[in-house]
Amino acid sequence: MWSTLLSVILVVNELMASNAGEVMSPATNFDSWIELYNPGDEDINLTGMYLSINADNLMMWKIPSGTGTVPAKGFKVVWLGSNDIKSNQAPFKLDCDGGTVYLSDKNGQVITSQDYPEAMSRTSYARKTDGGDEWGWTATATPGATNTTAVFADNRLPEPVVDKGSQLFKGSLTIKVDIPEGTTLMYTTDGSVPTSTSSQNKTGEFTISKTTNFVFRLFQDGYLPSVPVTRSYIKTNDTYTVPVVSIVGNEKYFTDPMWGIDVEGKNGKTGNGRENDPANWNMDWDRPVNFSYISPTEGMLFNQDVNISVSGGWTRMLDPRSMKLKSNKIFDGQNRFDYSFFPQKPYIRNKALLLRNGGNDVWNSHARFMDPALTTIVQRSGIDLDVQSTVQVIEYINGKFRGVVNLRETNNDKFVYANYGYDDEEIDFFENGTFKNGTDEVFKQLCSLAKKVNNPGVYDEVKALLDVDEFCNYMAAELFLGNDDWPGNNIKAYRSRNDGRYRFILFDLDYALWHWGIKSSYNQVLDENSWVDTVSLFLNLLKHDGFRKQFIDTFCIMAGSVFEKQRATAIVDELATAMRPMSELDGYVPDNAANTIKTKLRTWLTTTTNLMQQYKPMKLTNVKPMSVALNADTDEANLYINGLHVPYASFDGQLFAPVTIEAKAPAGYTFAGWKKGASATIELIKTNDTWKYYDKGTVASNWKSENFNDANWSSGQAPLGYKMTGVKTTVSYGSDANRKNPATYFRKTISLSSTPKRSDVFLLNYQVDDGFVIYVNGQEAGRYNMPDGTITSSSFSTSYAGDTPLTGTIELPSSLFKSGNNTIAVEIHNNSYTSSDQYWAAELLTSVESSSSEIVSTDPVMNLTANNSKQTLVACFTPLSSEEQVANGVTPVRINEVSAANDIYVNEYFKRNDWVELYNTTSQPVDVEGMYLSDDEEQPKKYQISKGDTEAETVIPAHGFLIVWCDKLEPASLLHANFKLAAEGGIIMLTAADESWSDRLTYTKLLGNQTAGRYPDGAADIFVMNIPTIAKANITSSYVTVVPQPELTGIHNLMANTAEAVNISYRTGSLIICSTLSDLQLKVVNLAGQTIMNAPVPQNGGYAEVSVSELPAGVYIASIVDKHGRKASCKFVINTTLSH
Repeated sequence: MWSTLLSVILVVNELMASNAGEVMSPATNFDSWIELYNPGDEDINLTGMYLSINADNLMMWKIPSGTGTVPAKGFKVVWLGSNDIKSNQAPFKLDCDGGTVYLSDKNGQVITSQDYPEAMSRTSYARKTDGGDEWGWTATATPGATNTTAVFADNRLPEPVVDKGSQLFKGSLTIKVDIPEGTTLMYTTDGSVPTSTSSQNKTGEFTISKTTNFVFRLFQDGYLPSVPVTRSYIKTNDTYTVPVVSIVGNEKYFTDPMWGIDVEGKNGKTGNGRENDPANWNMDWDRPVNFSYISPTEGMLFNQDVNISVSGGWTRMLDPRSMKLKSNKIFDGQNRFDYSFFPQKPYIRNKALLLRNGGNDVWNSHARFMDPALTTIVQRSGIDLDVQSTVQVIEYINGKFRGVVNLRETNNDKFVYANYGYDDEEIDFFENGTFKNGTDEVFKQLCSLAKKVNNPGVYDEVKALLDVDEFCNYMAAELFLGNDDWPGNNIKAYRSRNDGRYRFILFDLDYALWHWGIKSSYNQVLDENSWVDTVSLFLNLLKHDGFRKQFIDTFCIMAGSVFEKQRATAIVDELATAMRPMSELDGYVPDNAANTIKTKLRTWLTTTTNLMQQYKPMKLTNVKPMSVALNADTDEANLYINGLHVPYASFDGQLFAPVTIEAKAPAGYTFAGWKKGASATIELIKTNDTWKYYDKGTVASNWKSENFNDANWSSGQAPLGYKMTGVKTTVSYGSDANRKNPATYFRKTISLSSTPKRSDVFLLNYQVDDGFVIYVNGQEAGRYNMPDGTITSSSFSTSYAGDTPLTGTIELPSSLFKSGNNTIAVEIHNNSYTSSDQYWAAELLTSVESSSSEIVSTDPVMNLTANNSKQTLVACFTPLSSEEQVANGVTPVRINEVSAANDIYVNEYFKRNDWVELYNTTSQPVDVEGMYLSDDEEQPKKYQISKGDTEAETVIPAHGFLIVWCDKLEPASLLHANFKLAAEGGIIMLTAADESWSDRLTYTKLLGNQTAGRYPDGAADIFVMNIPTIAKANITSSYVTVVPQPELTGIHNLMANTAEAVNISYRTGSLIICSTLSDLQLKVVNLAGQTIMNAPVPQNGGYAEVSVSELPAGVYIASIVDKHGRKASCKFVINTTLSH
């Protein structure tokens, strides 16, 4: 048979690349397929043949035995995809973009091949007669049967237009659907895709008074049916304050015992805690559904057909299950989500999303809080570490409320696409040692190099394959947090296959803070898991002195800055307050998890630092830790410990010698010195202090102000409240126990001896039932467990405390306090009129710096030596005068970062185009409307910044950022310049609207994952950066390289090379020129290289005086040149006083 195989005729008779719910495969998935037709008189066995979609590799997949035969004059369907479920299905799929499929014999000789075009969803591409030459599209696929029964058409109807998007409603709702002439509107309300036999509506009008999910589709003879359009209308009396995710699909996809992904069912497999009981939810099945993203106030924000699958491990047993929403080309090429879901990352574009049910935190704390809270703390710090963003959402499936879950970025290869722009085939990616993308070749090479890391040159080779900065951050975070579900599990890492470095993703922290008990040694975490390649890599790298020191310092920064207990507690309280109201809808409130984090962090730094010190590979056994607190007195200042950036410019923890600290001034400031800070904590309010209080209902509108007279208020010792254990002073709730006063008001005066500085910290440790708002000198300083917006005497807290008061810490802004008397005013609110109890007590702590603190060094770089007491140091800075700012080239707004080959971030058109980041160096908002941006120094006014009639933002907040896209597009909601950037390098210039100043940045050739930017923000030094940070503070790393800024054209620092005497100098308001040369030309340029003046020099006896007093304040270069090209120049400064 095989010797005559090439004479055997087999043809591809039909194929479907975009099987979106049309035909189920034996793997119980909607996989792509081809149908083979045998026009001969003998059966043909497919065993041993090869199937391929790559002309360069015709032997991609050997068809296994048992696949079957193609009967004479008959058909055989071969499935492509889900090979991990069914081995007789190919391990690849047809390409929805079109391609060629090849069937070859055992020697790789082609038997038959077939080209196919770009796919249309829910249609097959087929021969109109079996084995014939004419092909066409049909929506009535006939896999395994004759094509003669199919109905073919060349064109597809446009999708139906619906006048209302998916939305929430009360009462009733009327929806109208356009029905073009000649078409028929069919619809379903059970989530299934309409067919020609579904329900018909002739008017296009629908009125509903209950939750209804519509799927609309148009039909007409001679046309392919339209793409289905799904709308989800949810009737609810609940007031939602977070987005709603509505999933609509065929109910069979969720609940059918054979097909359903959301049931135990009868077609599943064991695993994930069910070793003897198979479950459907363990299957890696995809189901086509529609996804609506709905704002409670704005309606439908996003709608797209997607694939849905169950996600997670053991938590698949939980209800609701975690689900992945995956874009896919089978839906007419829609392989991405063109919507910005995450405020934390507004410029990324996702291909997949995760609806996470809270994971193990559901079992641990009856919450969905632990992992998003801890990763948010990391994310807020700005350190370079990959974490998932989170948004709390309400989940509905087919109109049924499922729960309040977390919408998150995925942590797989789609995370890499969203955050770094790499497609699946462009990366090596592994999970727990198993490679999901690419190969393990480079990772094996990395691990091999690490074993000999101390050999000459090897560490540099390691750094070329591993992002050591991010790896130190990753290992420090995992070890500090004590993740009990790691390192034997939950390790994912990736690299670009184009010479990229491996990076790791921090995720699944539900078992953090050593849920199963504190370890006695890091030996239990590391040595006992040395079989894990990532752990082995880390242990080998610790043998290198440089890496080990960097890790130790990174660990200390993680403990003393990123997770500094007071700051982390404030973030946890903020998140818990924001998430609690909606969490109460399904009972998974954040309180237990939040309290666990806050309680453990109180002593966690000491515990984990001791473990790190005791771990022998760290070589710290005999090194005494230094207790150090570092702060800066100025916003936007930067502090460093042994060259590593300190988040928030604030550190309070332990360090190990040698320790060198450094301070860098922000734009517009100069370093003044290191000052000894106060190390003692001052208790301004004690928990049992006396408060004035008002418990009679509605209060005077000015009750919180400093000058309010509270002489008629009652007073009593804290805790104050009623009907709760521990109350010292009972307050009144009014005369009606069934309609108690919602609020009680408290006031207290404290005194400060000096005006607080930025570095001073004011911490309020509260005990409350149920919620409160606190004011300092009449200004709101914080709120807890209270709704947004204006609070009145009839407002209620967002939730209740239970039998014991809620506790926590919030940081009060130091800017609200002043020297002398300060008024603290608090309003406590219950959750309802019938609340059974109330409670208030608090302590206010601060560490106001003493005015007599001494300057210990005026050098920004300082070495610390160990001593027996805590070293508290404050980096102090002095603002530059306007003249000094001019002289130093500091402009109000600077070009801060440039991306000229952007492959990562998207604009509002979801295009990855060039962009420029502007930075406001001042302490006030700056409006850039009317300023000029250019990439051509000959045309400094090439683009005038304007939002036109759009809502684009032109005001940059103090020390904030603004993006201008350089792509020649019209502004929609963002700014767009009328030019593109040159990827090979160039200049960018920014000029004030009145041309009083200019800024300039020169950049070199950039890759798609690189930018050129200033570091620190607004500074003079410019680098090629390996971590682009659009609209955020720039990040430095071990991999940045300096971009030299060339001397400006026409600027010369040498005297003329001539025998004749020539000199040019500046005297207040004038340029003085002395020369025996004739025919001199004077040219004046600013620091951006713009020509301000160009004129002949009017000499009189070899002397000339040219007035420049009318020039705006700034720094200028004046040069003179004669007709032979001989030159001389000088630099001069016009200060603010002179220019006015």
